[in-house]
Amino acid sequence: MNKTDNNESKFKYPIHSVEHAFSLLEVLADNRLEMGIAELCRKTNLPKGTVHRLLGTLKNLDYTEQNPQNRKYRLTIKIFKLGTTVTDDRVNLVQIIPHMKKLSQKFNENVNLAILDEDEILYVYSSIEGNHTLKLDLKIGSNQPAYCTALGRINIELINQQTS
Repeated sequence: MNKTDNNESKFKYPIHSVEHAFSLLEVLADNRLEMGIAELCRKTNLPKGTVHRLLGTLKNLDYTEQNPQNRKYRLTIKIFKLGTTVTDDRVNLVQIIPHMKKLSQKFNENVNLAILDEDEILYVYSSIEGNHTLKLDLKIGSNQPAYCTALGRINIELINQQTS
């Protein structure tokens, strides 16, 4: 669930049902597929009744939906809306995108925009302008360990410079 296990920064009195609901959302997001209650129980180690009630609540709130044919659950567009709100607050894409497109056209390469999220790079935008046959097709919202990407290594280096 949480990337860091730093007990000092954790809230002392968490509401476990909220943690459980978010663990379901995270499992659904990680798998990017529809999942049934049994699968979600296995992945989250939660009892079937708990998973069923949480999914029902998330469905009532329009964060999940159930496929009527196979009865499996998937995330809704409402999750995307929440995510884009966070991105808009942290990164002003409206101002950045035109500059990214100019760079992409000038160098005939893809230009990616990512933010450092703890020890990972999270891709928030990618221009698809380059026409080279060998390219890395990154999905918005995907992440990579910071140490193995150029963007991440630059961010890590900048942080190291600021702290020394």
